[in-house]
Amino acid sequence: MSSKTRLFLSLFLFVAFAMTSVAALAGGVPANAKVYIAPMNGFENYLSAALLAKNVPVTIVLDKSQADYVVTGSWRETDGGTSGNGSLVSPLHKRTNYSASIAVIDPKSSAVAFSYSSEKSGSHDLSKQVAEDWANHLGKAIRSAR
Repeated sequence: MSSKTRLFLSLFLFVAFAMTSVAALAGGVPANAKVYIAPMNGFENYLSAALLAKNVPVTIVLDKSQADYVVTGSWRETDGGTSGNGSLVSPLHKRTNYSASIAVIDPKSSAVAFSYSSEKSGSHDLSKQVAEDWANHLGKAIRSAR
C-alpha cells in the first residue's frame, strides 16, 4: 500500500471516528429526561400540556436546577389578514398566524439536543395544535432513538 493511500485511509478513519463521536455527544433527548420549560409568553403552558397529552417520555420539572434539559424558544402570533369574500356563504374571518421555534438544550454543554419549528394559520386559536405538533415530533425523535 502506498504512503498516499495509507495517509488517505488514516484521514478517512479519523474523520469517520470524529463524526461518530460528535453524533454520540449530540445524541438527542433520552427517554425519561427531566426537562424545564422556560417562559415563552404563556406558550410554555401549551407545551407542558402537549407533552403530557401526547405521552412524550420526559418528566417536566419546575426547578431549572433539577433539569437535564431546558426547553426554550420563540412563540409568535401575528395578523394573517382575512379570509372569505364577505358574502353570506363565505363571510370574512380574521386569520392569525401562529409560529413557534422551540429547542431542547443541554444546559451543561449548551448543545442543541432537539429543535423543531411549526407554523399554522387560522381563524381560531391554534396555539394548542402548534404545541402538540412540536410534542409529537419530540416524542418521535425520542422513541426512534431507543
